[in-house]
Amino acid sequence: MGLPAATRPSAAPDAGRLAVLMEMIALKRSAHHAFIEWLCGWKDRPTLFVNNVFPSDPPRFGQLTVYQGDKVDMDALISFRADTRNALAQNAHDILINFEGRSTDNIRKFNTVMPQYWGEKRMDCVLFLRDPLNNFSSLTKRIVKTSFNQHLKAFYQTLRFCEYMDELKGAQSGAPKLFNDVILFTAWQRDESYRRALADKMGLVGTDLKGDVPSFGGGSSFSGVRFDPLKEQDKLFSRWREMQADPFFLSLFLSDRVFHAVETYYDMFGDVEREGKAAVHDLRRSAQANPEAVRLCRIWLKGFEKSHAIFDGVERESVSIVRRFWRAYIKSKIGVRRLLYGGF
Repeated sequence: MGLPAATRPSAAPDAGRLAVLMEMIALKRSAHHAFIEWLCGWKDRPTLFVNNVFPSDPPRFGQLTVYQGDKVDMDALISFRADTRNALAQNAHDILINFEGRSTDNIRKFNTVMPQYWGEKRMDCVLFLRDPLNNFSSLTKRIVKTSFNQHLKAFYQTLRFCEYMDELKGAQSGAPKLFNDVILFTAWQRDESYRRALADKMGLVGTDLKGDVPSFGGGSSFSGVRFDPLKEQDKLFSRWREMQADPFFLSLFLSDRVFHAVETYYDMFGDVEREGKAAVHDLRRSAQANPEAVRLCRIWLKGFEKSHAIFDGVERESVSIVRRFWRAYIKSKIGVRRLLYGGF
């Protein structure tokens, strides 16, 4: 399988000793943590991995991990925790920061103030994409059906996917682009030549897939187990079939915005995927014939499409008391009604 032209890595620039700052942008449940561990494990210089970054000012960080190859450097990690801001500005480590389903507008604003926190670095902004059928099914499978909050999180991630595809279409039309590169999970898993090209560009010393799956950010369905990535790939690319009768999963394809974003994905990258637009159209027809899917789309997704901007504001807010207020309000009966029916 060859590389799709839209994602073929270019030649690696000579970065010298200048540290690299990579922003990884991905949806939750996209399997990007497996890629991150592969990337850090094959690097020949230490890397600080900053998980679940909120693009606020000042930035909010999640879990910190310092990798020396595939080992965790606990001494360096203690130093980073003691004085994170000063340590980030040093040139001794590459830095990899992970945005999970964050707003592109917020990330752009974040990048305008970032140099004061990160110092001089060579910067790459990478969009990591898993095929939407399996990514959406993995999001859906995690939802407790009685949890309003989990429904909102799943819809928020789905609409972020639409936003990311809008970014890619805009870049094709000459608009300023946020992403320097796009990395496809399917090609990375299945195509050795694709991994080799990525390794050459990123200065990695190996390409083999790892058998251990990390558990960052809530974990993977495979976390805590060891498996052969090549022999057990079918599990990664056929999960959506387990969910194809699930009303919540089907409801996503009734949204015109989601449906057209998924079509765009397969227009751009379908040559590396097992499925294509025909499967997407089949799911839409199934959804149209499923009364519960229609109801979920009307009550949940349509309302959230009108009101999701409020979550972007909460995402930018660095004051915890304001965040707590909005979260409590959104979960209240009044907040639910306004979110679904009246907007904000």
